[in-house]
Amino acid sequence: MNSIIQSSTLLRDNSNVETLFNTVFRNKYLNRIIKNKLLQDRIIEIRAKDLNNSIKCEYLSTISLQDKLDYNISIKLVIKNNM
Repeated sequence: MNSIIQSSTLLRDNSNVETLFNTVFRNKYLNRIIKNKLLQDRIIEIRAKDLNNSIKCEYLSTISLQDKLDYNISIKLVIKNNM
């Protein structure tokens, strides 16, 4: 019970929340686990025009083949013909 009270007190302090967020965000292992859980069992659609957007492509490149298999993450390329 005491640890719960201490934790809630710590989280009220804005600087501690920011520190906690930065700690989790910078931890590559935790970052990967959170990303994979968020994307689990999803199909990510990307349009051909988005392939020029380096930020989107860079983010997609961080998902390993093993993560795609383990978490059932699919990437679908959508090509539309404007005729």
